[in-house]
Amino acid sequence: FSWIGALIGLSVRTPEAATSGGLIWLFPLTFISNAFVPVTGMPTFLQHVAEWNPFSATVAGARELFGNT
Repeated sequence: FSWIGALIGLSVRTPEAATSGGLIWLFPLTFISNAFVPVTGMPTFLQHVAEWNPFSATVAGARELFGNT
């Protein structure tokens, strides 16, 4: 997903616009992950999205690393 940030950065004129553009897709990506709600508590279609979400893998790895499973 880093290519999305690179594309946004190349297509806007100011750093502020790049930050805003990056946050527009980052917030939904964060909320459709296992960071706040367990995947089992999500509707079926969101479970499939959350399983493929790279942020979910990052959160799961951090939880495993720090012993909070």
